[in-house]
Amino acid sequence: NHDTTIALARTGSVPNALHNNCSGKHAGFLCTCVHSGIAHRGYVKAGHAQQEMVRDAMQSVTEAAHDVDHCATDGCSIPTYAVPL
Repeated sequence: NHDTTIALARTGSVPNALHNNCSGKHAGFLCTCVHSGIAHRGYVKAGHAQQEMVRDAMQSVTEAAHDVDHCATDGCSIPTYAVPL
């Protein structure tokens, strides 16, 4: 974001992980782990309980298969699934 870049430059700050556009997604996963009482370690792995919850919810909403044949890893190390639009 141009405005954020200018604001950082004016204060002499440098971008860090919090400025990454995926930080909110990861924060959401971690908050869900804490709220659900699930250990957060390994939350980016497809077999983690948090990812299974997400997969089940997405499968229910999209009515599309969310299995290994339709799975890849996004640029933030999170399992992502190919589903029809």
